[in-house]
Amino acid sequence: MTTENLIKLMDEMESSDGIYLLASLSEDSGFFTSAGKLLYMVRDSYSYLSEGIDTEYLSLQTHIRINSVRNNQTFKDGDYNIIIFKGKKDDSNLEYFIKLCSVYTQSMHELDFKDFFYSLISIFQLPATQNYLNVLGLYGELKIIQLAAEKNVDLAKSWHKNGSYSRFDFSCNGTNLEVKTTVADDLSVTIKHKQLFEISECFLSIVNCDEAEDGETLKELIEAIYKNSIITNNIEFNINLAKELKRIAYQDYTNVRLKLQWIKIFNASEINPFPVVPDNVESLTYKLDTSEFSESLQKSFTDLLQRF
Repeated sequence: MTTENLIKLMDEMESSDGIYLLASLSEDSGFFTSAGKLLYMVRDSYSYLSEGIDTEYLSLQTHIRINSVRNNQTFKDGDYNIIIFKGKKDDSNLEYFIKLCSVYTQSMHELDFKDFFYSLISIFQLPATQNYLNVLGLYGELKIIQLAAEKNVDLAKSWHKNGSYSRFDFSCNGTNLEVKTTVADDLSVTIKHKQLFEISECFLSIVNCDEAEDGETLKELIEAIYKNSIITNNIEFNINLAKELKRIAYQDYTNVRLKLQWIKIFNASEINPFPVVPDNVESLTYKLDTSEFSESLQKSFTDLLQRF
């Protein structure tokens, strides 16, 4: 069920009283509408106490008794947990809300319902920092995920393991990967020395791309990633992706076209420009020019993926 179809059904029932089913996601969950608002309802398997939490965009109601759904009498009566989307139908957050609720239905065992609700709050309350560099950075990381999937490796489950507080872009089995995306012939990347060089197993990947009419938008890249069956359809990946997209202007998401030029991978321990950092230097950030690194230092993408 697409966002457009759900909105159309909501419009048809906006003047009616009661709760109406828009789309079933499972026997125990689905999208509903009441009083012109979109509701995501899941049968309460947690035996929550009845409570309500309100934010600017969302409302949570737990352990609410639902005795009848006006247009679907086969939907079972019972106690449900409900998240109400309070934004308008043309709100850009609505698409994220629908997507994440749909994914959550498939992976409820991975995340408590209240924790899912708080994750949604953290997404919708993020500041809308809309910056071209955010587009560039996200493109590089998602391109790595797509290329890995084509080699039957699911890097999505290793991406931003600690959400916005992740030290590295990818982490798994003691191996860490930091991705830096550049444009044109720029081989200089900004490095936080302690992050990259003061850990035993860390790799640096430089993704070089360019703006091109025959390139792809972030929207098109994400759609292509979801079509690959190797990608784990887990709720953490979708939440992290939604958080990153909140930092990007919608017009850049749909209009900026990028084309991959090349990818280079280095073992951080082999390219450390400052093997010894004075004890009185607590933070060291600098531009690292990687153009002088010989090809013999480069690692293959396949070899890197074997570590994940």
